[in-house]
Amino acid sequence: MAKEKENQFNVLIVDDERMNIELAAAFLKEMKNIKISFAQNGQQAIKGIYGRNIDLVLLDINMPGIDGFEVCKLLKEDPKTCDIPIIFLTAQNSIEYITKAFEVGGADYINKPFNGEELKARVRTHLKLRATMQELKDKQSRLAQLSITDPLTKVYNLVYLQARLKQAIENGTDFWLVHLHVTSLEKINTLLGHRTAEGILQEVSKIVVDNSYRSDIIARLYGAHFGILVPNRRREELETMLLTLLRNINSSQKLSKNARCLIVANATKPSDTPYAILARSHTTLKRHKNNTDLPFLIEM
Repeated sequence: MAKEKENQFNVLIVDDERMNIELAAAFLKEMKNIKISFAQNGQQAIKGIYGRNIDLVLLDINMPGIDGFEVCKLLKEDPKTCDIPIIFLTAQNSIEYITKAFEVGGADYINKPFNGEELKARVRTHLKLRATMQELKDKQSRLAQLSITDPLTKVYNLVYLQARLKQAIENGTDFWLVHLHVTSLEKINTLLGHRTAEGILQEVSKIVVDNSYRSDIIARLYGAHFGILVPNRRREELETMLLTLLRNINSSQKLSKNARCLIVANATKPSDTPYAILARSHTTLKRHKNNTDLPFLIEM
C-alpha cells in the first residue's frame, strides 16, 4: 500500500470535548503511519477536510452547531470527499442513532467511552480498505488510459479521436482535422528495420505534441498516419502551426533523411460525421500526393 510506505495516512478527529480528542490521539499515536489533526466543531471539520488530504475521520455526533450527522451528510454529497471513511464516536447506544449513522454514510461507529485497542483495530481496518480502494481506482484509471492510448507513440488512438470528433460535431464546435502521413515509412522499414521505423513514428509524434496546443487532440490513426483535432483556430493560425510543424520535422536530427511527411487539413461541415471527415481527409491526402509542390494542403 503506497500510503503506508509513504507514511501519509491523515486522520482527522472531530469532537467538541478536548479531552476526547486527546484520548483518541494518544491511542492513535501508538500506530505507525498516522498523522493526526483535529477539529472541535462541524464547521472546523469541514474546513479541515477541504484544506488537507484526509484519509479517515473520527467524528463525534453531538456537537453544537452542525452535528456529526450533518457533517457526514455534507461530505458524502460532495464527489471530492464522498470516499473518505467516517467512523462515528457516540455515547448514544440506541438503535436509532446507530441506524442513522449508517444511513447518512458512516462506515463504522464506536461507543464512548471507547477502548483503545478497539479504536486502533477499527481505524487500521478502514485505512487498509481505503488504501486498497485507492489502489484499485488507480489501476482502473491506468487501464482506462491504456484503452485510449497508442502503445508505441503514447498519443491517443483512433477510437479516442473518433469519440472526440463525435463530441465536437454534436457540440457544434468548429474545428480542423489535420492528417499527417509519414509516406516513406514502409521503405525505411524494409531498408533499416522496424525498430528504426518505430523510432521515426515516436519522434514524429513527439514533434507533433511539442508543436500543438493543449486543446488539440493528437492521435495515431493507424500505421504511419496521425490525426490532430484542432478546435476554434483561424486558417492563418493553422497555416503557421503546420509550417512550424513541417519545419521541425524536416530539421530533426533524430529522423532519417528519408523520412518524408505529407500534411493536409480539412474544415468541419455541418453534415459531418467522424467517418465522413476522416474519409474526406484521406481523399485530400491523395490529392496532396499528386501535388507535392505545396508544403501542405488545406480544404474548407
